[in-house]
Amino acid sequence: MIKASDARRARCAEVVMMKKERLAFLDLEYGQIYGSYRRDLVPVEIGAVLWDGIGAPIFESKKIYLDCDLVMRKNIIDRLGNTIGVSERVANNARNEYTKRFDPSFELDEEAVRDIRKNVAYRSFHMLNGHVARILNDHNPTRLVFFSASQDLYILNKARVNLQGHELVDLQEEVVGALSLKNMMSLDRASRLIGFKTNWRYIRSENYTYPVPEKCRNFIKPHKAVGDAARIFLLYREFHEDKEEFLRRSMEIMNAK
Repeated sequence: MIKASDARRARCAEVVMMKKERLAFLDLEYGQIYGSYRRDLVPVEIGAVLWDGIGAPIFESKKIYLDCDLVMRKNIIDRLGNTIGVSERVANNARNEYTKRFDPSFELDEEAVRDIRKNVAYRSFHMLNGHVARILNDHNPTRLVFFSASQDLYILNKARVNLQGHELVDLQEEVVGALSLKNMMSLDRASRLIGFKTNWRYIRSENYTYPVPEKCRNFIKPHKAVGDAARIFLLYREFHEDKEEFLRRSMEIMNAK
């Protein structure tokens, strides 16, 4: 039989372990080299929210400015957060161009593509490696949390980022599994389940509110890397702190007409 004092010590040890856990919520933004094939990707932004389990989160955001035309894709959603289409535009961060028309028939010749890979993509992946390495070294997270991890991990692997020693979590798989859904859920849809809101200075969900540092306020919105990292952070909190309530509320929202 377990003594009451032993049980109390076990609970205290569990609390200490939770407090020692350091989480990093990561999101990447990237684009396809305009005129190349769809998986010929270049990273343009890294966003992270770091949290030690007890205090206020730390926000990290870094953009990569290189002269290259990239196809940027974003889901188009309806009022319920369902994906109903995809927008495609051509952007060039270095030239401050973000709304150039996308022509799906446009193709670069092989020499031009090789030149972009050598002089732009390689530098971009190298810079991403440095940014992520700094975040991991500065904050030393024990767990890295993504939403729909496969594409981000593909980019991080191409950037040769060393993720050994970190537990990798795909929150999308956890949420979809808990809700017993047949299809994957977008972050836009999941954000509606937790009532995500931002007024630039704060991020909010049903049960949590956190201030945003001034340096990141222009980027705290959906489909910006640090904005999506913030959404992943709040979704993680809502899902893991009270899973039964999260599932109950989510089913109500999804079944509403």
